[in-house]
Amino acid sequence: LIIIILLIILPLLLLLLLIIIIITTIIIIFLIIILNLIIIILLIILPLLLLLLLIIIIITTIIIIFLIIILILLLLLFLIIIIIIITTNEIHQALVPLAGHD
Repeated sequence: LIIIILLIILPLLLLLLLIIIIITTIIIIFLIIILNLIIIILLIILPLLLLLLLIIIIITTIIIIFLIIILILLLLLFLIIIIIIITTNEIHQALVPLAGHD
């Protein structure tokens, strides 16, 4: 009787063990494939994001430099206009007594 029970239960246990091993290997293979896909996607997307960030930084620095140059030119223009106004006022102040209009 023990031999018969062993002959029935043992193959069933072995079959169950085989099924568990197959299922776990399938799950492990699936997880490995998913991890590889995630790593590949990250390796593709991350450099693109870094490149985009670099392009944005370069464009913004160019715009900032351009704005600073425009600001400096406007300040120079403002100074030139002030100098012209002051000098014309001085010339006018110097010419008024010569004309005798006081």
